[in-house]
Amino acid sequence: MKTISRIAIGAAVVLLLAATLQPAFAACATPRLLNNGGAFLVSNPDWGGAGATRTCQFGFGCYLSESEAPISAGFAGVFWGFDTTTGTSSSDPAIGFGIDNGGWGVDQWTKSRVADFGQPYYYPAFISLDVPGEPNGTSGNAPNWSFPVDGCPNDIDPDSCSCFLVSDQWAGVGYVMADSAITDGIGNFIFDGFPADAGGGASMVLAPTPVPEVTLSDRDAVSGDVTMTIAIGALGADFRDAGCSCNLGFMVYQQVLGRGGLAPMDRSIATGWVASPDATGGPQAMTPLGQTASIKVDCDPALQQDIYLATAIVESGGLGTTNVSANSFRIECGANLADPNREDRGPGRSSDAPRGRDNNRGRGQRDR
Repeated sequence: MKTISRIAIGAAVVLLLAATLQPAFAACATPRLLNNGGAFLVSNPDWGGAGATRTCQFGFGCYLSESEAPISAGFAGVFWGFDTTTGTSSSDPAIGFGIDNGGWGVDQWTKSRVADFGQPYYYPAFISLDVPGEPNGTSGNAPNWSFPVDGCPNDIDPDSCSCFLVSDQWAGVGYVMADSAITDGIGNFIFDGFPADAGGGASMVLAPTPVPEVTLSDRDAVSGDVTMTIAIGALGADFRDAGCSCNLGFMVYQQVLGRGGLAPMDRSIATGWVASPDATGGPQAMTPLGQTASIKVDCDPALQQDIYLATAIVESGGLGTTNVSANSFRIECGANLADPNREDRGPGRSSDAPRGRDNNRGRGQRDR
């Protein structure tokens, strides 16, 4: 009997110790809304329903014969807390740590419905909680920080803010939207300031993710490495509140392919995109928006290769988009480079300038 008691006590101690070592899943004790007033959510540049041109038959949703869905199956996003006092993000990519959406996936705080009326009929999409069994396209309740997310932004700063970053892809182009809101007087976060669509409704419309622009490059003839300075343009869909910057930046991704092969079409990072090394060959850090990045791409001097670059929008805590921008121009590297002095380059074109198909001329199937 004493032996059994010792075993039971020992097991209890082990369980207690294990419990103390587990990451803490927490949320606001009082619900803190992430409320955008039921604004429409659109990433599809050809969407013709509510939230865009309203050119579909009923002006609200669209039949497949008129338009595809407002957001694709590749839509993804994150949200996190930002401390306005210290100017720091409170995010952590590890589930159970930081102050962010944690394991609460985008499918649980966005709503997109499709019905079958002889062919698919797509309703508008929203950033809102889905309503089980609700058959039409109206918005559900606003998501909030009381769900099983990681932490609560109001616990660290009474003037905290919440940040949104969402992305998608259509036809070989990545789309992105950034948003933020400082807490109101009762602890909620009200996202607003969106432009109106053709019918007057507020619309959160994603814009193409800025494409990498090579402003300077240098090829090492011995190693095959290409060192480049990269700039990107401003975000086209940026609804952040003043004072709530969310510490956004970008990272450059790459694919190095055989010369003359098909340009990458899928924008998901998981389809072969890898973060480029920095100019020293080490891990690349986030570059703040408005600044330039320096990267080094390793090419084999014995092979004929092409470099394609793309950008992802990220934040200082480690969260970011899972879809990258459209391709940069094709950049040749490795063996048998084109003659930099050939006549068809024209004046002002350096031997290191990107050349060949641009990001609007990639070949392949339409990718959702």
